[in-house]
Amino acid sequence: MFVIGPFFSSMGFRSYFATSASWKYGSTALLYGQQYTLPGVFGQNRWGADVNSSLWTLRYEVLFYVLVPVLVVIGARRAQPLLALVLAAALAFVATAPAGTGLPIPGQMDLVTLSLLLAFFVCGSLLRLSAEALRFRGVLATVAGAGAIAGILWSPLLFVVPPTLAYVSLYIGLGTRPVDLGRLRSIDLSYGVYIYGFLVEQSVIALLGGSASVAAILAISCPVTVVVAWWSWRLVEAPSLGLKGRFLARREAGASTTGAPGIAA
Repeated sequence: MFVIGPFFSSMGFRSYFATSASWKYGSTALLYGQQYTLPGVFGQNRWGADVNSSLWTLRYEVLFYVLVPVLVVIGARRAQPLLALVLAAALAFVATAPAGTGLPIPGQMDLVTLSLLLAFFVCGSLLRLSAEALRFRGVLATVAGAGAIAGILWSPLLFVVPPTLAYVSLYIGLGTRPVDLGRLRSIDLSYGVYIYGFLVEQSVIALLGGSASVAAILAISCPVTVVVAWWSWRLVEAPSLGLKGRFLARREAGASTTGAPGIAA
């Protein structure tokens, strides 16, 4: 809004900030009133004038994050049957939803996408809660992988994708020994890459005249995105995660003074 917009807008600096649509873009920060374009920005790009389409998933994710403290209050044992019921309902709706419609709901969302993404989230939660009892096996992962591919390629089987892909993902993740990266292991650029990758790519395409080869876009966008993601990690994500450490430290300090057992654990 304040950096990319005025720099890339074809309207000029003064006209850009004199346009109400430039300021209205700030509503995107609220997630449920997202504006995808800025006046005069990226209008010549081959993809279109979208500034940062990646942000569309965040409105769904925030809803799912609200479930986490609810599950903590309910407790793991009682949460499992509830999650299984929610998963069954979400998958049933995805399987029977009318083809070609998303069934719009308030907040720039649609019910089909909400149900599909909720199914992914609940599958991950259930597998995590059941991790000690589960045995992730290569044969089952292979079958699940085939099911996931079938669901992706043939829309009537889309409902099988969340459980099968979740199983494959955790099988790979839990069965792979992490590479020792030393201090780099404490740096997580994944979120910054996701948030800023689209914006960087659109900026690169605009600088290259509105269109360019995939190789040229990747060659420039990837290192720039990593640098931006690193600054995002240093200035936003890491300090935010640090708040969790302070909260836990206060809880442990309170437990040590009151003698309450099990709080630190």
